[in-house]
Amino acid sequence: MQTLPSSGLLYRTNPRLQFSCCKPITVQPQPATRLLYGPLGQGYHLRSHIVLMVERDEDGSFIASDDDYGVYGVGDTEDAAQRDYVNSLKEYYDIIESGSHSHAPSRVALRQLQQHIAKVRTAG
Repeated sequence: MQTLPSSGLLYRTNPRLQFSCCKPITVQPQPATRLLYGPLGQGYHLRSHIVLMVERDEDGSFIASDDDYGVYGVGDTEDAAQRDYVNSLKEYYDIIESGSHSHAPSRVALRQLQQHIAKVRTAG
């Protein structure tokens, strides 16, 4: 195995065929796993952790997502994507909560959310 000096690409020479072939290989790094726990700010608190997967998109941005609720966040950095995820999760909670009064599937979804998230009432 040899490396092309200017590109860093690996190639293998096949002596029987008498030619060299180059094929760039794009290596996608594994998504980073983060545990989200504790206060979420502005009246929300996690009762138990949520596992986030943070990965880089093709355009260079980062995407933070979960496997539980289908919520995601996008940002220029991993931290920005996580902050956007938290905002999206709180918005999702509010949407499900408001629909739960008249919609049975939303009541079920709210109970599932409430296993992870507590809405904290602030004195005011």
